[in-house]
Amino acid sequence: MPKKPIKEQIFVGFSTTKKFNIIASLIHFFEQRPYSHVYVRIPSQSLGRDLIYEASGLSVHFNSKNSLLSRSKIIKEYAINVSPGTKVKVLQFAIDNLEKPYGGLQLVGMIWVILCRRFGWKHAKNPFHSGFICSELVAAVLKELGYTMPEDLNSVGPREVDDILKTLQDSNKL
Repeated sequence: MPKKPIKEQIFVGFSTTKKFNIIASLIHFFEQRPYSHVYVRIPSQSLGRDLIYEASGLSVHFNSKNSLLSRSKIIKEYAINVSPGTKVKVLQFAIDNLEKPYGGLQLVGMIWVILCRRFGWKHAKNPFHSGFICSELVAAVLKELGYTMPEDLNSVGPREVDDILKTLQDSNKL
């Protein structure tokens, strides 16, 4: 009997802070969604932990799931089936981008793009490109996985990542 290919999963999650945070509140308001943060969760059997890969605070970093849960409420997660080789590729991408700076100004630019799009300017682009914000980082991981992402990852917000993943899930492409 032939062996079935081993499949693993990674997850893209959406969360919000447990405590009041003005930036999170602005993202809630402008995105009109119950979340303000996007992350990648990578289960590790060998470590017995779920690694949370995210852009927050001052940099791109790994965290534990327990650390995420201590400060955030998970709103939803999408499971993405991957081969072991693809999971390694995601981990390599994550390691190669560790400690890159958080894009504070880029976050302001993302909110600018959201406002412009809400008022009909569909081609607005984020004027700031330094560092990573959470939704850009997750979109870059999804692009690394081979999914089609918008050309300007600097302008991708959490809502857009969610919409892309929902479309992929609905068409059984995750």
